[in-house]
Amino acid sequence: MTSHAGDILLSHAGSAPSPSKDYNQILVTKNQVIFRSWKISLRERGKVQPLEVKRAHDAFFKDENLQGEITKAFGQRMLDNVRRLLTSSDDRLTRLSRPILVRILSLVDLNDIRSMSVVSKQFREICKSDDLWKKLFLTHNGRHLTKELSSVAYEIGWKQLFYTNKLQLRLLLRRQTKYSEIPADVGCEGDAAVEANALAKKELLANGASPSSIDRKTPMAGGRRDRKATADRSRDI
Repeated sequence: MTSHAGDILLSHAGSAPSPSKDYNQILVTKNQVIFRSWKISLRERGKVQPLEVKRAHDAFFKDENLQGEITKAFGQRMLDNVRRLLTSSDDRLTRLSRPILVRILSLVDLNDIRSMSVVSKQFREICKSDDLWKKLFLTHNGRHLTKELSSVAYEIGWKQLFYTNKLQLRLLLRRQTKYSEIPADVGCEGDAAVEANALAKKELLANGASPSSIDRKTPMAGGRRDRKATADRSRDI
């Protein structure tokens, strides 16, 4: 039997009403309604394979036999719950994959994104995600993704970058270009230096520091101080 973990919207199992001893299960996934029935008999020995019926959501409403089996096994209330689940518009929307939801939200008005963020925990997480705001930023600004742009977004987040005005963005990109020109053999080496500086700047911004003060507070890898100290020692010698 195929596993549907992560896609299950409804799952219920139990014995049929007396006098039947059959055991039944119903699963509603993002794509199908699955009904399984194990025929329990004292004559049967060993492992019993279930009878299984699968229907797409649209086909389920046309299959009166399957609806009758669900009613017989679990009652009218269960059938009503399944129908309600399949016809509810908000449930249909939440069953869409995350990339599709991000794509849909990237096409709506910003005010609608704020409204969607209070619909559910799922939409709140998506509406705050870097996936969505990265797409919005690149779409609204007509920019291609560059190494400097990715570094700035890593420091302050894509949402904050989206609301950054053009002048501030230009300064941030210029500053990031200067950082990227630091030689790899000065102070920390290679990617470790870049990552250390990025983490330090991100922490300063999170604590309320202004972008203009980051250069003074963030230690450059190695820096001019070491070179000045070396020059002073040379003069002493």
